[in-house]
Amino acid sequence: GACATNEAERRLDGRSEGTFLIRFSSTSPGSYTISKVKKGGSPVHQRIDHKGYFVFLFYLFNHDDFIE
Repeated sequence: GACATNEAERRLDGRSEGTFLIRFSSTSPGSYTISKVKKGGSPVHQRIDHKGYFVFLFYLFNHDDFIE
């Protein structure tokens, strides 16, 4: 849902590596953002753009990023 970058970071603070949330992009209307906790505990944000019938993912997560 609607969630700004700083709110996503607040919600992810203190969570374990690989924890993620999917939200509407706060800078690109019609796009989505995956915010996740990376190794070391800091958050990273990757935008997913939707163009017509295609979805472009600017960063492809290795499934190992989500599984320990």
